[in-house]
Amino acid sequence: MTKMKNKSKFGFGTYRIENIEEHKETLYKALEKGVNVIDTSSNYSHGDSERCIGDVVSDLIRQEKVERTDLTIISKAGYIQGDLLHEITSKNIDEDKIVNCEAHLKHCIEPDFLEDQLSASLDRLKMDYLDCFLLHNPEYYLQYSKKSSEDEDLLYAEYYDRIEKAFHYCETEVKKGRIKSYGISSNTFSLNQDSIDSTSLKKVCEIADRIQSNHHFKVIQCPFNLIENTLITSNFFEFAKEKDLFTCINRPLNAIHNSKLLRLSELEETIEVTYIEIEDLMEQGIQLEESIKEKLTEKEAKAVFIEYLNFCSVLKRSYQSELSYFSFKDFLKYSIYPAVEQYLSLFQEDQIDDEIQENLQEYMTHFNELIKSILGFSSNRHNEYVRDIKAAICKNLNPELFDIGLSRLLLSIYTSTSNIDCILLGMRQDRYVQEAVEVMKEPELKLNTQFWRNTQETLKF
Repeated sequence: MTKMKNKSKFGFGTYRIENIEEHKETLYKALEKGVNVIDTSSNYSHGDSERCIGDVVSDLIRQEKVERTDLTIISKAGYIQGDLLHEITSKNIDEDKIVNCEAHLKHCIEPDFLEDQLSASLDRLKMDYLDCFLLHNPEYYLQYSKKSSEDEDLLYAEYYDRIEKAFHYCETEVKKGRIKSYGISSNTFSLNQDSIDSTSLKKVCEIADRIQSNHHFKVIQCPFNLIENTLITSNFFEFAKEKDLFTCINRPLNAIHNSKLLRLSELEETIEVTYIEIEDLMEQGIQLEESIKEKLTEKEAKAVFIEYLNFCSVLKRSYQSELSYFSFKDFLKYSIYPAVEQYLSLFQEDQIDDEIQENLQEYMTHFNELIKSILGFSSNRHNEYVRDIKAAICKNLNPELFDIGLSRLLLSIYTSTSNIDCILLGMRQDRYVQEAVEVMKEPELKLNTQFWRNTQETLKF
């Protein structure tokens, strides 16, 4: 990474960015407003994230609105999924160096694979070089190999040997000019080997130093947020700074707690509804289902019409009052809505009499009301939780900050936290860009490590 660059405190995270006009316009605005760090990966949106960046950056360079040297472009490689799963067999990669993770996921940091992925990324980005090339979650080797390994020492030796070979390869790409620096993005970074699947920053720094004194291992990336905050009290960031590493944090507003996603921002206030009212709506919906099923049976309708009319019943079995707003939204998106759409399409293919059609319309109106009520209940409960979080933060910082939105408050806290160089923020919408730009202009808050310790204790995470 070149020292003369002034890198923005916020980076444009592209995990869910696609090559569509809406996302391109947001990236244009972010770059025009001073964001000059862009983070992507070969597997984000199956390469469309990189294509989006390539289109926007090349257009701005053509218009002479930006110079390539003004930007810091980071990409990653390691994941094998999507179309690449079918292509990997033709790439002559040693099978022993490929980690078989799940049915639709493999992982690899073998030099031949990294070279192939770097070439593909540069092509999609329409660029001659990357400012930084990251090994993307190399700990997958530990996570998926530990089940079959009885010797932890051998497991670690192989893991860090793979990283060392990848670092050697990256140094050759620095010499070729295709990358300026390299690093690691890991979800399990720790200062030492804290757990069987963690990536020790000390060990990877030792590897880089062993390769050459003037190595180009310059960047690390890891999750860090209000909930996932142990790195701040373990001297991890201080050690990274001592090693002159550029430290990026990701998921600043999306915490993983107890294997569940917790969105660290308020939701729009909505209808007031109790769980008892939701249970009543569920029972009414189930009664409507039974009534329609009886009529369908009387009219000798196809069995599929009767068997699969069970959406309120499924909601009752599946929904619990403890289910988060975001988990429920995912449940709707991936399970309920596709099933409803498929069921309704059956009625378009068959002639159903007017009475059944009216009953079904009444049922779907009730079903939508039930969904709206559950979302409202979950949203309001989430906001209550957010208010508790803000109260804990402000108790340890400044009570006058309570009226600031949680996401805005947290972004200010992250920018004020020592030894964090860049906060990677998903900016698919203009409002996220605007919030980041406004925070970059604000004076830093007065924070120290004790603030994080006190907050950990108050929140008891």
